[in-house]
Amino acid sequence: MPDSHEGRGVAWPRGRMVLALAAAPMAIVLLSAASPRVDVTPTPTMSPTQNPTPTPTPTPTPTATPTATPSPTPSPTPAPTGELQITKTDTSRQTITTPGFTFNIHVGSASGQVIATIATDGSGVAVAGALNPATYCVEEISAPDGYQVAPTYSPAQCLLVASDSTQGHAPTLVTVIDPAAAPSPTPSDVVGATTPSPSATPSAAAQPSPAQPPSSPAAALARGLIGVGALLLVAGAVMIAVALQRRRQRQPPPAPPPPTDYWYDSTAT
Repeated sequence: MPDSHEGRGVAWPRGRMVLALAAAPMAIVLLSAASPRVDVTPTPTMSPTQNPTPTPTPTPTPTATPTATPSPTPSPTPAPTGELQITKTDTSRQTITTPGFTFNIHVGSASGQVIATIATDGSGVAVAGALNPATYCVEEISAPDGYQVAPTYSPAQCLLVASDSTQGHAPTLVTVIDPAAAPSPTPSDVVGATTPSPSATPSAAAQPSPAQPPSSPAAALARGLIGVGALLLVAGAVMIAVALQRRRQRQPPPAPPPPTDYWYDSTAT
């Protein structure tokens, strides 16, 4: 090691150098104990001032206002209605199962508004349902072939239909009675009536009846004028006969015949 005092190098023996190195820490400790303790506060190094980057203010997300769910309005309970059941029978009160009898249902009276038109099915029954309590009248408007539209209503044509809370188990009943139509002639009867017998005269059997001209006001007027003319002719003939009779009554009576008891002198001059 170089000597700091003399400025020249000194060669230290190896044993001394180890002793010096061993004694150095002790000297440092003693020096430290003898020296007053000075607290050195390190001067903070001023870092360059930096403008803080503005933090973007987050845009508040609008909160959805919950929509009030409307409470369901309870539906009103429908008022009970009634039914009108029509049964079609013949004069012997046997149900007619032929379908096609058609009826109008009037409200209030027989000439009231028609609120329904119904027809019988294969059971002979027609039903008008969902009727508000009121008076309803039945009118038969058509019938199938073989029956007349000449109804008789039982117990009546117009009835009061009340509300039926049993849902069709207690309908208002009406029975409509129709007479059967007159039986149409069978083909054999028609052939027997139109086919002449062998003994009949063909011309008489085949001679058609003269066609009647259609009636019109002009034809009726012509017939009226002809009738008036005939009456005038008859009246004229009567007047002529009366005039002749009166003329005969006014003529003088004829001269009496000469006497037959006188004589004639042929010598007289």
